[in-house]
Amino acid sequence: LYALVETNPPLAYYSMNFSNLSLDSSSLFEFRNGSLALVSNYDTLGLSVFSFPASISQQFIRLSPDGHLKVYEWRENQWEETADLLTGEMGNCGYPLHCGEYGICSNGQCSCPASRNPSGTPYFKQLDDRNRSLGCPLITPLSCDDPQNHSFVKLEELTSFTVSKQDVSNTSLESCQEACASNCSCKAAFYSPSRSYCSLQAQRRAADEADEDHLDELQGMPTRFPYNELKSATENFCKKIGEGGYGSVFQGTLADGTKVAVKRLEGLGQIKKSFLAEVKTIGKIHHVNLVRLLGFCAEKSHRLLVYEFMSGGSLDGWIFHEAAGGVVLDWQQRKKLVERNKSRLVTTMRGTPGYIAPEWLSGVITEKADVYSFGVVALEIACGRKVFNSSQSKEDRFLLHLLKRKAEEDRLLDMVGIEPVLLVLLHCLGFYPAQDKTSKRLRLLLLSPSCSW
Repeated sequence: LYALVETNPPLAYYSMNFSNLSLDSSSLFEFRNGSLALVSNYDTLGLSVFSFPASISQQFIRLSPDGHLKVYEWRENQWEETADLLTGEMGNCGYPLHCGEYGICSNGQCSCPASRNPSGTPYFKQLDDRNRSLGCPLITPLSCDDPQNHSFVKLEELTSFTVSKQDVSNTSLESCQEACASNCSCKAAFYSPSRSYCSLQAQRRAADEADEDHLDELQGMPTRFPYNELKSATENFCKKIGEGGYGSVFQGTLADGTKVAVKRLEGLGQIKKSFLAEVKTIGKIHHVNLVRLLGFCAEKSHRLLVYEFMSGGSLDGWIFHEAAGGVVLDWQQRKKLVERNKSRLVTTMRGTPGYIAPEWLSGVITEKADVYSFGVVALEIACGRKVFNSSQSKEDRFLLHLLKRKAEEDRLLDMVGIEPVLLVLLHCLGFYPAQDKTSKRLRLLLLSPSCSW
């Protein structure tokens, strides 16, 4: 009987041998009232492997994600834990995940390695002092781009789990360190002087994880967060503050008190490509009109982006009076929003329906595609309604169709009463395709109505 953690490679943390039994392919474990028994064709009575209190009500057994094998019983209209089968034999420190990443377990208690650099700064920090089982991430993450500045921290009187096929016997401490230093995914090495035995804590990378390795090699990249750290920061993604085409956004607070907005991407395939493109591009951009990307997570199937938290809420909430207690933007404020337009250059089709330029359909994208989206947002600001409103009559639901009809009828003033802005929008949205249009030119037109195309 083996219990393993689903790591790469799998990590065995518990085993039980049955060398004196005659077993065959039909052998199985049977959950009985008061025991978990091993039965076979040769021994139908079975061998009681684990014993626990018998029950007069319903019971079930569950292997939890943390590795605990627990028995539950129905009591007083709820399920209650009645036995933790493996813990009694090996204790909490027998579970590889009990103290999290880089955590040290002693007598069931978790702590961080006490090592510090020459300046006195700790190498590790407690992710959450109230829950020490969350682990101790590195204050300065390791990067494959800078291996010459890596050094080993020596920790003594520790034991490890048998982990990898990369374990080596009859070797020296120096050779063990060199083997770890030459493997980018190796974060630690266990060496036994008495046995001259070296065990590398390294991962086997699948082919589809190659892109994730390259993220560590890019200079100037934002912080790479462990998934559990972001899960804790967002309280298990409980406070949803927005939703986009590729996933949802949640409010959170990092361990140092920094408020963040965590965007959780959903699905893989093309979404993964978009994720990598966004991290590589936006991670290096610092612009007054762009929300700053603070970090990311690329752990197994998890894809998350960590942005600075904007306490003022979203733009559409201000435009349509859904934020700030119903505060209405005056025209001076709306003009400022137009001037602070945010633009991006992307290479794959993405965005919210209604705001995407028609040229996306042809696949021929230019840097001016953002002008169309700018025009839609500016139109919403000018008219005080969203680009699509199902509560309107059929012919007026789509704001762009209404704008075109009013322009053809020479009744633009019916829209809102700011004809110069609407004329600019006609150019943005392609009603005069022969005219050249750039964001810089649009800004000049808005600031100076007397300026012409």
